[in-house]
Amino acid sequence: MPINAGEVDTIIIAGVGTTLAVQILKQRPEVVSLAKQLILQPQFECEEMRRYLHAISFKITGDLLHHFVTCVFTKLVH
Repeated sequence: MPINAGEVDTIIIAGVGTTLAVQILKQRPEVVSLAKQLILQPQFECEEMRRYLHAISFKITGDLLHHFVTCVFTKLVH
């Protein structure tokens, strides 16, 4: 069952590449636009993810780099 707009305030996507993560976000723009924060951990192409999120008006408020993660956990606030 798909998530409806307003049902969640935080979206977490981890363990996939940037291309798939962006595709997931683009499938439900009405859900993403109402989310208060996104916590994302792309496996690669972190700069591409940052550019996309900036384009949809999210602001990066923090990064957490862990030695087991190839890129970053990025928390964004809309």
